Amino acid sequence: PAVPPQPTHADGGTHADLFGDSLPPWRTMGDVLGCPPAVVITRGNHITGGSRFPTTGPSWAITGRARSWMLRVGNRPASTRRRLDQPAPTLLFAKALNDVSWIDADSTPVRRLSVAEAAVLQGFSPAYPWAGSRTKQFQQIGNAVPAPLATAVLGSLVPVGSEVAA
Repeated sequence: PAVPPQPTHADGGTHADLFGDSLPPWRTMGDVLGCPPAVVITRGNHITGGSRFPTTGPSWAITGRARSWMLRVGNRPASTRRRLDQPAPTLLFAKALNDVSWIDADSTPVRRLSVAEAAVLQGFSPAYPWAGSRTKQFQQIGNAVPAPLATAVLGSLVPVGSEVAA
């Protein structure tokens, strides 16, 4: 009988147990897309210097910046929303769920997710050669089994040391 794969990551990671096993922390959307936490320092004037604002959340002066955005999957009121400091949700690109957008802290759409961003969030290279129109490319990304997920599932089914023919 098949069993679910073992977890590969955990919220915040886990400490090594008696046997030295541990899980790394989740990979956040910010990590995968290359938006590490940082501080923005405004220019200010020559006497007082600038103001400091974190890039990890909304701020009174930096409200429309990408690092305070959330990813919304779907156009319904109860659609999935994730912050940049969380793992990506499953991306769905079909009919009513076709709206996958970055939104600001007030849930106002800022822009739609790009093909490269969708590919990276699902575990593919940003340069992966998707074919067809933009809509068809999103459908391919949404229909594909992400490589990290396939590795985790197949790892529990294929004995270690076995090679799978390409």
